[in-house]
Amino acid sequence: MRGNLSSATRGIVFLLALSAFLLLSESAFAQQTYYIDCAAGSDANNGTAKATPWQHAPGMVGRTGSYTHVAGDRFIFKGGVTCPASFFPWTISSSGTSGSRDYYGVDQTWYSGASWARPIFDGERVTTMGQMITINGSFLTFDNFEIKNHGAAVGTIPVTLYLGGSNNIASYIYIHAHYVSSCTADSANGFFGIALRGTNNIIDHYTKDGSDGVPAGTIGGAIGTAGGTGNTQIRYSTIHDVPNAICCGTYGDVFGNTIYNVLTSCAGTHENAIENLSNAWRLRVYNNLIHDVRVGVVLLVCGNTDIYNNVFYHNGPSAIQIDTNCGGEASAHAYVYNNTIEGTNYGAGILGGVNNRSGATLGALTIKNNHGITNAGGAMWSNMNLVTTLDSDSGTSSEPIMTLAQAAAAGYTYTETNPYSPPSGSSPTVGVALSLTSSCGSLPGQCSDKLGVARPTSGPWSAGAYEAPQSTSGKPIAPTNLTATVQ
Repeated sequence: MRGNLSSATRGIVFLLALSAFLLLSESAFAQQTYYIDCAAGSDANNGTAKATPWQHAPGMVGRTGSYTHVAGDRFIFKGGVTCPASFFPWTISSSGTSGSRDYYGVDQTWYSGASWARPIFDGERVTTMGQMITINGSFLTFDNFEIKNHGAAVGTIPVTLYLGGSNNIASYIYIHAHYVSSCTADSANGFFGIALRGTNNIIDHYTKDGSDGVPAGTIGGAIGTAGGTGNTQIRYSTIHDVPNAICCGTYGDVFGNTIYNVLTSCAGTHENAIENLSNAWRLRVYNNLIHDVRVGVVLLVCGNTDIYNNVFYHNGPSAIQIDTNCGGEASAHAYVYNNTIEGTNYGAGILGGVNNRSGATLGALTIKNNHGITNAGGAMWSNMNLVTTLDSDSGTSSEPIMTLAQAAAAGYTYTETNPYSPPSGSSPTVGVALSLTSSCGSLPGQCSDKLGVARPTSGPWSAGAYEAPQSTSGKPIAPTNLTATVQ
């Protein structure tokens, strides 16, 4: 005779059933990897294997089928495959979390052709697309894509990649071949490769090449920022042959970048390497190499800025201009120290000064340990009367100023790896500058030079961006006066 289950047995059965349900639920809502092959995929596939990829990612034009987002989902694009203009504009609205970031990128073992290459997003010079890729989500990584031939209609200012959310990373993105059929001020100055809005975003190892754009080198900046942008990192990127490199909003850290050939735009304005128009966030510019800014300013920045360990050379008439048209000038304090600045290529360049656009007075300016190479003569910093508190060692032994001929005679010459670095331990910039050790730790990399060589913890520092003589390989030259003692 079959009896009723005891209460204990019923409890065990219930727990087993609940556990099975939770396991099934967790599987149904677990993060997933999806594969996209824009050439040979099908949206009718499940997308979860390389053998059954989708053709479109969610949010692309032409996408069919259903998809339910889970934070941490990964979207892998097949390397070497081109996604055509008909797939764009592409809008990504979903978000990851701080612990489960969404990822749009690559698996370098999955590609078409003889070897791996980036997936390509080709705008095909279509001028009616507007923004090509818009990311409105947050906690997302967008990685390793080539984006080319983004077209703009005359008088419009679209953006190729728009990072509209926060806590996003755009890494190893290569953007080139911008196109407009006819130049206007808007297309020249506002047609950016990447635009930022939001906070805590990172641009890492980005390449923007304007040399193959139409008109070549005269339209389309590399990075633009919109209102509310702050605590951003722009790092280890290469930007060249553009009328604007990094323009116009607020940032956090700009470091480790190489910027060159900043040219006159077809509209004739905004030809600066780095421009900032707000004191809302503190800007730190360090460890950058910037050269051949033809007619504009290398840095046109606001008072709340730290500028250190940079190398500027072959630039126009002014390397650094502290702007007084940003708001909050009276309480702003700019620091400029340990930069190597050569400004003789496109004019008799001075090191910099205060840009008197509004007539306002800057609260404070500290200038220490810079190495200047210029044929300008006279004062190396202009409009210092517009600074309430000025602390400068310009013109003293700790801030050497040389003509180009004097620099060459002392061995400071242009090299591809370490331009104008000291050739020996007895060079005029070595061990002559002020020690700033007491303020170490307040800024990233403050007490190392541009190449990561530590500044002395006691005793004088070297002037300029280089602490010690450097070899052509970029490594410090070993001392020659050492002796070995056998113990």
